[in-house]
Amino acid sequence: DLVRAANDYMSKQPIRAAILRSVATYVHHMFKVFGAVADVDLGFSTGDQANAEAILTPLLNAFSEFRDTVRTAARSNDAKAVLDACDTLRDDTLPPLGVRLEDSGAGPSVWKLDDAETLMRERARKKQAEEEKRAAKEAAKEAARKKQEEKDARAQVAPSQMFLAEKEKYSQFDDKGIPTHDAAGAALSKNARKAAEKEWQKQDKLHSEFLARTTAAASQSDPPSQTSG
Repeated sequence: DLVRAANDYMSKQPIRAAILRSVATYVHHMFKVFGAVADVDLGFSTGDQANAEAILTPLLNAFSEFRDTVRTAARSNDAKAVLDACDTLRDDTLPPLGVRLEDSGAGPSVWKLDDAETLMRERARKKQAEEEKRAAKEAAKEAARKKQEEKDARAQVAPSQMFLAEKEKYSQFDDKGIPTHDAAGAALSKNARKAAEKEWQKQDKLHSEFLARTTAAASQSDPPSQTSG
């Protein structure tokens, strides 16, 4: 855009040389930043001029694509897309070109020229770590889901029924369904009886919470009753 504006300016009269020199100095400085020209006053040296396009083309293409993405996102007021484009430029676009772009908190980003293969290896390790973290998170989420399913299944069993199916362990039960005798017919010890009562109490609480949730869900799903006027 700056070069285009300078070309438009040169088509008009009169022309102030100081303005054009300021534009040329800035553009030349940017070329030196990206290593496209040698350390000369202005313009390309003989050797640099032949290689300038080959050196700059990948970088200019990258920034052109970045600009298009940001412009499209800005027109849609999509702030997330702008930030995603910035991350893509830093993480995926610049490393293969040998440019390391580092964020510095609230301050300006810092760029450094580096070996492209080194940057790509670092990126590969970072992506692998991110994938492992994501997989671990998904595994933990799945484990929590299964644990909740098992808890919900247990909650549906009434405490009076929880021990009755364990015929291989118990043979007699009281009126609450708590076992009093083992499978051989011997009375349970005081400690065994106490442990069974504790398990019964836990199940009673779990089942009561399940019934309360079920009742609440049913009342919410039922349509409101209509009264005749």
